[in-house]
Amino acid sequence: PYHWLKINYLDRENELNLKHWHFTLDDNPNLDPAYVEALKKEYTGLWYKRFIQGLWVQAEGAVYDMWDESKHVVSKVPHPHDCDRLIAGGDYGTSNPTTMQLIGRHGGRWYVLREYYFDSKKAGHQKTDAQYADDVEAWLGDVRDRVTIYLDPAAASFILQLRSRGLHVIEADNAVLDGIQLISRLLADDKLFVHESCIHLRREFASYVWDQKAQQRGEDKPLKKNDHALDAVRYALYTHLQNPPMDEEVRRLFKGVSMV
Repeated sequence: PYHWLKINYLDRENELNLKHWHFTLDDNPNLDPAYVEALKKEYTGLWYKRFIQGLWVQAEGAVYDMWDESKHVVSKVPHPHDCDRLIAGGDYGTSNPTTMQLIGRHGGRWYVLREYYFDSKKAGHQKTDAQYADDVEAWLGDVRDRVTIYLDPAAASFILQLRSRGLHVIEADNAVLDGIQLISRLLADDKLFVHESCIHLRREFASYVWDQKAQQRGEDKPLKKNDHALDAVRYALYTHLQNPPMDEEVRRLFKGVSMV
């Protein structure tokens, strides 16, 4: 609703002697109904209102408004050895928390199996890159050689430390909005679940909100609070799923999502 086109023109149509019409996919007789329904299923929440209903809606409130503890939090998850894919995402901090999230794919669904979380402020001391790397190796245990780790590119020294120990580490793609859209779709499609022990990730899913001040400037930005574990999950899933080879499920998830 703060977009320049709406403010400077559409909201002033009488003053500027303009006329505008609102059309949706359903108004186009040349589109196959099955194609229209398929498009509608590709979006959820904010993006559904904008891209399908064509509404000038504000990014406000909870970022993951489809998050449902009763549905997305589970007490049982597949054993890591039973997963056909194992990935981990990491968000590295010095004064901020450092967290890792281990994610496995089983039966076409993704499960956050366990988390590592160290808050230096609460602990009263910081850790070195080597100490964090020791923690990560112990946390991964006997699956360390099967896991691809996606880390924020800003954590250059930590990436080097992990690579020096033979771990497979890739710099993550930090595309915030596209990554949020993917995570939202996985949740809405019941393709992403979180083990009940991941208490920090669960708290962040429930408390992650849009930045109202940024919205008034015409920007969609989450508030930079309660986001460390969420960033780790987004790094892993977004970067991993946009890399080929992609199966048909992944291609469907990414159809229409900008990779810029």
